[in-house]
Amino acid sequence: MKRILLALCTLSVAYNLPAQDSLYQKTKNYIHRIDSVQNVLSEELLKKTAELSHTQQKDEMKYLIEAFEDELQFAIYYETDEFKKEIGIDEPEEESDPSIKIISKAIIKKIEKRNDSLKPKKKKKKLKIDLSYQWGINNFFGQSSALTDSSAYDLWGSHYESLDIDFKFPLDKNRQFHFLTGIHFIWSYLEPENKKMYHVVNPDGKLIVTSHTENLDRRKLRTTYYKIPLGLEINAAKHWTVGLQAFGKFYGASKQLLEYENLYAEYKIKEKRYFNQTKITWGAAAYIQYNDFGIYFGMDFAPYFTEHDMKIYQIGIRMF
Repeated sequence: MKRILLALCTLSVAYNLPAQDSLYQKTKNYIHRIDSVQNVLSEELLKKTAELSHTQQKDEMKYLIEAFEDELQFAIYYETDEFKKEIGIDEPEEESDPSIKIISKAIIKKIEKRNDSLKPKKKKKKLKIDLSYQWGINNFFGQSSALTDSSAYDLWGSHYESLDIDFKFPLDKNRQFHFLTGIHFIWSYLEPENKKMYHVVNPDGKLIVTSHTENLDRRKLRTTYYKIPLGLEINAAKHWTVGLQAFGKFYGASKQLLEYENLYAEYKIKEKRYFNQTKITWGAAAYIQYNDFGIYFGMDFAPYFTEHDMKIYQIGIRMF
């Protein structure tokens, strides 16, 4: 219908020139417009007929013929009414055929409804909130000593867990790029090898790793951190997502857990104190995700302990 009205407007501008004011010319323009509309509708009918499948030919053809007949009838009525106004013989409202007007209104509603259904719906930019869980291993690089040597730690005992709440803001209409921020709650565990434990030497407060008087069955240093990431997430392909981020990490609390047996008794010690961890750290991370599972790699740029230049990196898996 839009193409028809566009053709009508174009033809109206082309033929309403001052040099063509005669009744004969106006009638000629009116007939020409009717022919143009009929040609447009006829071409559209032929095009749609050529697209029909053999299985649905009868039903679809019936619908196309009825639509063609209704639209042509409306176009003729519209053009005739405009022509009457143009030459000054417009009839009073009550003398018009009411059935034609009812048909015309029904056609207009049908055409508008069909055109509206074909308009693509705009995707609204909405905040997306993701909740995920991470588990992975901790390891060190940097200064080499009994405290910082990565071989001095149990591989699976020195791990981390993280509960992540991410806020993702779309940056484009296709929602391919997202700005990411949020808050992550991290529990970082370190487990020294050879039954060692952490100890802070007074009065200078230096952190060392030393042996316990008992044969320790369990020795873990757990540190809680609050992490705030800032990054970009890209929907690279179907089901695949890539993320890049920088982050700040803030110290929360620390606790050393020790367990051992002595004279048929079991001892569980929880030592809550500050073990000289760096309280504010920063770093970078990246991850690649397929559907609800991903692989994560993160690295701190600040030392884990204040008096030792040992930096931690983490490798783990993410689950959404």
